[in-house]
Amino acid sequence: MKYLLYSLLLIIVILHSGCYKSNQPQGSASLTVVNAVAGSPALVTNFNSNEAGKTTNTLQYYKAAKRVSYGGSTETGSFIGPTTLSLATITDTLENLWSGTLNLQTGMIYSFFLLGEDTAHIDTLFITDAPPYHSPSDSSIGIRFVNLTNGDPVSVDIQGQSNGSEVSSLSYKNITSFKSYPALASSKNYIFEFRDVTTGNVLGSLTLSGVSNGSGTNTAKNNYRYKNFTMALMGSTTFGQSVSLINNY
Repeated sequence: MKYLLYSLLLIIVILHSGCYKSNQPQGSASLTVVNAVAGSPALVTNFNSNEAGKTTNTLQYYKAAKRVSYGGSTETGSFIGPTTLSLATITDTLENLWSGTLNLQTGMIYSFFLLGEDTAHIDTLFITDAPPYHSPSDSSIGIRFVNLTNGDPVSVDIQGQSNGSEVSSLSYKNITSFKSYPALASSKNYIFEFRDVTTGNVLGSLTLSGVSNGSGTNTAKNNYRYKNFTMALMGSTTFGQSVSLINNY
């Protein structure tokens, strides 16, 4: 009798263990979607291929979808494996600007840029990210640079330094690795400038203000220290060019 009870107990434990393991989270990938389509309204994301192109309940579906304004981004961490993604403008959700499948591996970090000179000329850039770790003892910021304008190569400098001080030449859809910049109590604001390599003309600039916040007697919030960002030149000659800052925490 004792042997039978022990056997039943063992079977229950094994079954319970099997069920427990099967219900463990499988993990997911992190994906940042960036809207860099010049002149576009906000984009809406659709990760549900069953809703693509439907008229029934489409409006209701897109009311809850993530929206990505021009120059902005949105993050998700819910998907792994071959993942269907469609992007449409909020003004016309029945016609996708782009639709395709992204292969997302568990535990990896990705960025997907939808770009183009306008909504009629769409291009993409899909990359695997490797944002660096910033130790608490190392007050720094991680920044990388990407050229999303289809024209001549550009350079990147910090205002007051020589042209190309940060990047000598960056062609269309090329992206640098992350570089660390000090965010100490003595650090000044960084003003980054993107220039046409040939003419030296400034195409766009972006200022990081308050990089010294949160140090010493300065108790203001620091929005940059220990974090990583992508600085992107986007736009076109028709709609103008500008620099956007994208979070890569």
